[in-house]
Amino acid sequence: MGLKADLESAFQDTLDNGGSSDDLAVAITAAYEKSAKKAKDANKNTYSPITFAPLESAIKASFALCLNAKVIPLDLTFVSLSLVAVWLGAQITLPAKPPAPMTVVTTGLTLIPGFPLPVPPISGESDNIDAIVSTFLTMFENHAKTLTFNLVGFGPPSPAGVPVPIPAFPVPGGVTLK
Repeated sequence: MGLKADLESAFQDTLDNGGSSDDLAVAITAAYEKSAKKAKDANKNTYSPITFAPLESAIKASFALCLNAKVIPLDLTFVSLSLVAVWLGAQITLPAKPPAPMTVVTTGLTLIPGFPLPVPPISGESDNIDAIVSTFLTMFENHAKTLTFNLVGFGPPSPAGVPVPIPAFPVPGGVTLK
């Protein structure tokens, strides 16, 4: 299953089982975590975000604000901001396929953990999962495209036969969530 199907399942399971908004936040976070850990950059490399706790906390806070404080429509600004924290310090999974002109990647970290993009508020019935899933999916996918990673490694050997270090090689374009 992909991210969209996992999000739909998270919403439907929560509705079917009478789960709380906190249960739904946990399920959404789990769906995003599963997808983010399989996400690939243009060279088909994967990265490992360190924590998903900021995302879960932000979703819980947004739901609580909407449900408990009766703030309608659902505002996902905090959730969008939390995605930056999720990707801060993410590392490339080694071995990695190097982009040209690199021949070997030794490390790779997040250079820019993305940007908190504006998300339109969600209004309407809380059981209309299509609109909510679509908004979450679009937010997650759009943020993933704003990530930039910094790879460190080696380029082709010099005339003396020694590989040339490449101390910083930015890889923009983000990742594609799976």
